[in-house]
Amino acid sequence: MAATYENHYPEILYKCFFINAPAIFPLLMGMLKTVIAPKTLKKIKTYGSDKKDWGKDLLELIDADQLGIKYGGTKFRKAIHIPEERES
Repeated sequence: MAATYENHYPEILYKCFFINAPAIFPLLMGMLKTVIAPKTLKKIKTYGSDKKDWGKDLLELIDADQLGIKYGGTKFRKAIHIPEERES
């Protein structure tokens, strides 16, 4: 299935970052490596929770004003209040 997808949609992935990946993630990636093309695997980066590891990489691709503060950028997003639905 993955080979078919890659044949029909080549180079659709530019970069992929997994941030705060759980400890089991390398095991899952190990299984996926058997079905994902090596060219695609080079585009995937996996990081733990340390911002020092992934902060610079994100800012190389995403402008700081478009990246949330939580991820090392300067964009502030207000919390949106969504009222609960009333029972009729």
